[in-house]
Amino acid sequence: MKNHGAATCTNAFIPDTSTRLFHSDADATADPTQAEFKANNVNNVLLEEDCDADDISSDECQLGLEKHDSGSMDCKGFQRSPRFCDNTDRALGTGCFQAPATAGDYIFQWYWEFNAGSPYSTCYDAIVVAAGAGNGAGGTAGTPDEADNAFGGSCTNNAIEQFDTDGTPTPPTPAPTEISDDKFSGDSFVFTDVPEVVSDIKSGDTFNVEFAYTAGSGRTFEIEVG
Repeated sequence: MKNHGAATCTNAFIPDTSTRLFHSDADATADPTQAEFKANNVNNVLLEEDCDADDISSDECQLGLEKHDSGSMDCKGFQRSPRFCDNTDRALGTGCFQAPATAGDYIFQWYWEFNAGSPYSTCYDAIVVAAGAGNGAGGTAGTPDEADNAFGGSCTNNAIEQFDTDGTPTPPTPAPTEISDDKFSGDSFVFTDVPEVVSDIKSGDTFNVEFAYTAGSGRTFEIEVG
């Protein structure tokens, strides 16, 4: 953070004009121009209309989907550093985002304007893969511990604002009913909406049998109706 946080241990008037994240097209063969970067705001994948290249004021075009309000200690934009007052020089700033929808090799550019018209930028390479195809172990779910008073209130990373989740899996609806069967020993199976008796049906009528399961290896299921 290099002391650039508007917090109780500094003051409310630390500049932070805009913090955005751009990316190249998938599998680009050359470094993008600045205009090409700005045409691909990382938030475009979430929006009905792409961010304008010069938009530095809209929440939806800022990294983390929240723009810092000048003169406030709001933990937004570049200011999002939950433990800033623990070490104002080296505290970590954070910002969650949705990866591009198309798998491929990308160049990302972090683009911060401290004062308007005075940008700082840095780039990094990343490979975006299809869901479930990565080989990373993943991080700790949820948000990190807050610093109690750094911003005069709560400050965490923005996973909740970005993805409407704190890392806790959402239970299926309706909740599955676990069943016990020796044939399934060693694996965890849960079934939903399994009818024991279906009455008043005629030849040609249909009904649905839905189930969800986890298994350590391939399985074949047969449904017998009789």
